[in-house]
Amino acid sequence: MFFLKHLNPFRVYIIILVISSLILINASINFPTLNLIFYIFVHILIIYIGIYHFKKILYLVFFICGTIIDIFLTNEIGPHLITFMLLILFLSQLNKYFVLLSSLQLFLIITFALFSCLFFEMLILFFLFNYNFELKYLFKNILIFLLIFYPIFYFFGKIDRLR
Repeated sequence: MFFLKHLNPFRVYIIILVISSLILINASINFPTLNLIFYIFVHILIIYIGIYHFKKILYLVFFICGTIIDIFLTNEIGPHLITFMLLILFLSQLNKYFVLLSSLQLFLIITFALFSCLFFEMLILFFLFNYNFELKYLFKNILIFLLIFYPIFYFFGKIDRLR
């Protein structure tokens, strides 16, 4: 009972982010679709936390998460770190306007932010590290997002009611 007193949605999201990031960086080659689902989930979770639970500590969380994902997934520091830090700067500037938006508008902002992050990560990987830029990978990410967005946001709604 003592632990539940200190449990709020922000802390739950950080715990989920750590666990899903650990699963992502310990990905199995045998399950590429599952790896992609966790990759998209981590991005959605980061954007969701930045919009609905913005705090100054998120600058550090986004920095650490971007660095760890870059080191373990691409062996280069850059694409995720740059994208996540630009994302938190962008979300911090727009934070006061999110209160005025409906849930559908916020969903569309999350969707646009996700696709923009994925696209910019691919561009950074292409220009800085000369990785292949395949549109089929981006379309696969979009398809997986369309399949998992409703259960994820339903789950997030349940967590937000912990207050």
